[in-house]
Amino acid sequence: MQRIPEPIREALKEAGRIILLGLISFAIASIADYPQTETTALILLVLRSLDKWMHEQGKQNKNPALSAGLTRF
Repeated sequence: MQRIPEPIREALKEAGRIILLGLISFAIASIADYPQTETTALILLVLRSLDKWMHEQGKQNKNPALSAGLTRF
């Protein structure tokens, strides 16, 4: 069985993170009956920033629980 090269695997994981956070954002905008495009974009920005901050804090402090971020992959 052939392994997926590391750069491609990392790119696919990043796409998965954005899709997951986007779906959460879209669901929140739908439930709250806000304008979906703007709200989804704003929530996605906040969640993605929080995910990246958690990841960087985990790497800096050598904390595996934080280094996985919000999405855990």
